[in-house]
Amino acid sequence: MNEFEELEISEPKKNKRKLTATIVISVFLVALLAVVIALAVVTESFIVDGTSMLPYLSGGKDNDYTDGDKVIVDKVKKVKRGNIVVATIASENKTLIKRAVAVGGDKVKIVDGVLYVNGVKESGEYLSKENKIMYSGFSPLQVDEFTVKNGYVYLLGDNRNVSHDSRSIGQISLDEINGVAFMIVRENKTLEIVKY
Repeated sequence: MNEFEELEISEPKKNKRKLTATIVISVFLVALLAVVIALAVVTESFIVDGTSMLPYLSGGKDNDYTDGDKVIVDKVKKVKRGNIVVATIASENKTLIKRAVAVGGDKVKIVDGVLYVNGVKESGEYLSKENKIMYSGFSPLQVDEFTVKNGYVYLLGDNRNVSHDSRSIGQISLDEINGVAFMIVRENKTLEIVKY
């Protein structure tokens, strides 16, 4: 066997490897493109502005609408109790970031400033100590029991005593929900998966 015969035998192997590598890279690029397109369709980001979600989410400095935490929402995920959601409220001409404390069919009441959903006291693990009791002026808030309508949610800010939420604007239609937060880009540019 001479040198030329060996070269002819190994050349098809090299071509086969190149073809395999090209196919693998092509499949990877197509999959990556599909993921990017899917994320663009089912996710959206919003910047937190204000103090209504403290301490869990920071709204940045006053009068600077670009420096707060950024939440990434899933636009197709079903809203569950405890989720942080973004809602665009047409009647308020505002986009709000709040916590869904009750969903359609839930019974809600506030007794001595404490939230109860379906007769169970809210655990409030995401609330600061001063926000475990809601106030109306200087007195603990009292709200008689009501049922959240189907197709609606009841939203509260985690910083309960300064938040503009369902206590003043009422139940929020699911049609006004932009999405459920699943990731946070913190002010310092670190990523965090939503815990609560």
